[in-house]
Amino acid sequence: MNKNIFKSGILALLLLISVALIASPAAADPVMTRTLSDTTVVPGDTVHVTLELTGYVNEEGLNALMEDYSATEMAGWTLSNVECPPELDAYINTSGVHYFSRDLMSGAMPVGDYTVEYDLTVDADTETGTYDLIGTYKDSGNSAGYGPAVGDTQLTVNIPLPVADFESDVISGSIPLTVQFTDNSINAEAWEWDFDNDGLVDSTEQSPEHIFSTQGIYTVSLNISNDFGEDSVTKTDLITVTNVPIVLYDGEVSLYYADMNDGAALNATGLDYIVSGSQLTSVDGHLYENFAGPGTGSNWYTFINGVQVNDLFGFGSQALADGDTVEFILIGMDDMMGPNMIDQQYVVTINVNIIPAVELFNDSVYLSYSDMNDMNALNATGLDYNAPGGFIDTIDGIVASYGTTPEESVGWSIWLNGELAGSFGSNSLNESDVVEFVYSSYTGDLWEPNMLDQRYVVTITANVAPPVELFNDQIYLISDMNDMDALNATGLDYNATGNFLNSIDDIANDFSNEPETSSGWSIWLNGELAGSFGSNSLNESDVLEYVYSSYTGEMWEPNMLDQRYVVTIEVVEKTSTRGGGGSGTGSARIISSTETPLPPVEEQDPDVIVEDNGNDGDSSEPDADDSDSQGDGEYQEPAQQESDPNTPGFEMIFAVIGLLMSVYLAKRH
Repeated sequence: MNKNIFKSGILALLLLISVALIASPAAADPVMTRTLSDTTVVPGDTVHVTLELTGYVNEEGLNALMEDYSATEMAGWTLSNVECPPELDAYINTSGVHYFSRDLMSGAMPVGDYTVEYDLTVDADTETGTYDLIGTYKDSGNSAGYGPAVGDTQLTVNIPLPVADFESDVISGSIPLTVQFTDNSINAEAWEWDFDNDGLVDSTEQSPEHIFSTQGIYTVSLNISNDFGEDSVTKTDLITVTNVPIVLYDGEVSLYYADMNDGAALNATGLDYIVSGSQLTSVDGHLYENFAGPGTGSNWYTFINGVQVNDLFGFGSQALADGDTVEFILIGMDDMMGPNMIDQQYVVTINVNIIPAVELFNDSVYLSYSDMNDMNALNATGLDYNAPGGFIDTIDGIVASYGTTPEESVGWSIWLNGELAGSFGSNSLNESDVVEFVYSSYTGDLWEPNMLDQRYVVTITANVAPPVELFNDQIYLISDMNDMDALNATGLDYNATGNFLNSIDDIANDFSNEPETSSGWSIWLNGELAGSFGSNSLNESDVLEYVYSSYTGEMWEPNMLDQRYVVTIEVVEKTSTRGGGGSGTGSARIISSTETPLPPVEEQDPDVIVEDNGNDGDSSEPDADDSDSQGDGEYQEPAQQESDPNTPGFEMIFAVIGLLMSVYLAKRH
């Protein structure tokens, strides 16, 4: 039986070995990987090459790493600085095919990874292109090689031809003019600059600075080169150098928006000038000259922000924007009767700004509710104005002026919350509305206010004035108190005819034929309109108000949105003390708003002394049983009793139970 077991074990072991051998994959082919230090070069450059052999496990003979540079287009490519491991002890070059091999007499190469390094120099005559690099590893087991090398498999050769270009920081100015030239060329290694187009080299710097000291128009050339070629660029009439003109004016002027043009700008300088048929012919006494042939004649030319205005006969029609610079220059003519920019004789330079609007008023005003309109808002500013027939003619001495066209006219317009409003006095206002009175020119067929040309502005934020509080406090309640008694208690002077209240604190009723234009006193009890004066009974916590306001509606109802003066009275009960007895009405008294009524306090007999004898009940006996009574004494928490250390506790009980259980279990066993 033991022999059978032994045989079965041997059989199973052999079976497992067979399965493992069948399942194990075949050894992978060796791989040669190429790495280049640079994949793009120029003719004549040298690149470093690294070959790595991995996956070699068969210990074959005739081992060699091969690189093939024998192609015709690679003629002249050479290898140098070859470094091989000791196992590869032979280097052979056969017509451009390079072998890094193991000598035939050295036998099989040991298993391992191997690295070969060398420098590859590309011939200087190599043409531009991308070249495929061919190489492989071979041995006696595969004399044809194990496939092409992987990694970097191509080398690109570029011929860097130069391309010339440059720029300058300025192109014109007066003598002496300093110009910084900047080279923007590609692949340049040498530079030759010619600044005056005379064929001579003026500088060999890459980006030179040059000073032009003579007026004229200059053509500039740049020639560049490198080992592979040269290139040049010429910029004709690039630099204009003028003489220094005489400055007649150089400063700022401020104009209204409607006046932003070249004519108004020159007029604002104060210089004398002459215009003939919309042509500027003279400035400050310097007259133009007619053209009489080459080299003669001059004209006044206009430039806006450095750009010439081509219309010589358009003086006064050139629109300007805020911050623009307009120049008038007397310039000599060239042969074609155009401006000879190197012959600038006189110059007027004007920086133009728009005049900002002047604020005559910009603040809040407070109006009664019934007065919330544009006219009362303007009245509240204190500014003088004139407005015949609902049309504003003048504010603060700024008078409307009307010409034959909208653009020649200026006047006042009314704006409510940014929208054009109606005639003066017709515009109702709400809380926080903004009303503006704007003085400007006009535009369009409908004479619309030109809001781009605001010259004076009155800005008013309208608010409803809060009512004036003549009184706001508490009074004590007395028997049979009414509203008249309460008003008496405030100490305010008042006048009443019968049951009709005429005035309080000299604020008298003012009645007209219309409710809205009338004002007077009304009585309110707890927020409701009350009866006639003296007929309104008061109770504790009542709030009585006397309100001075305008009226509204056919019933002449008080307009509570238009409260102007208010008397507010809160009625509270006077606190009392026990003992003494008696009765009486007393008199009303004002309670300060900081005084808080105290709760009733019971008086004690001063002859009775209560002793604390441990009795919390109502009995006078010290030892009486008060278990069913609740006295007025202070409640005390019952004192916790301390346990007797001699009294058995839970620990002892559990110990005994445990001992009994142990004895019982012992007997069971």
